[in-house]
Amino acid sequence: MGNQRASILDLDDDENFASELIAVISKSEPAKPSINPKDIEAVARISGFTNRQPAEATRRRRKKSPFTEQLGIKVRPGMREIFQDLGEIIGEYDHTIFERAILALIKQEEGTEALARRFEELTH
Repeated sequence: MGNQRASILDLDDDENFASELIAVISKSEPAKPSINPKDIEAVARISGFTNRQPAEATRRRRKKSPFTEQLGIKVRPGMREIFQDLGEIIGEYDHTIFERAILALIKQEEGTEALARRFEELTH
């Protein structure tokens, strides 16, 4: 062996190397078998796979809530639990319990007719 390195591609041995290279590159990919997407979905359903695509037809939208403003208040220790327990007993959400309490106070106090009208306008 001499000082010469061996070439990976010995181009001298093959005169048609370029034409063979072009032939290899230009070969098309083998034809893929055609599979019906409905068949794939049926097999996936039988196998227990979950479809992660959004279901447009079965999607339901919730009615937009009228409760959009927040009111953060501080209360005495234990008062929040009483408030939430009252909601559980009555079967209402916290925001509804709060509004019912405000309405009860408006009705109880004298001189709050204007507030009662404003309350009625907001809730109906």
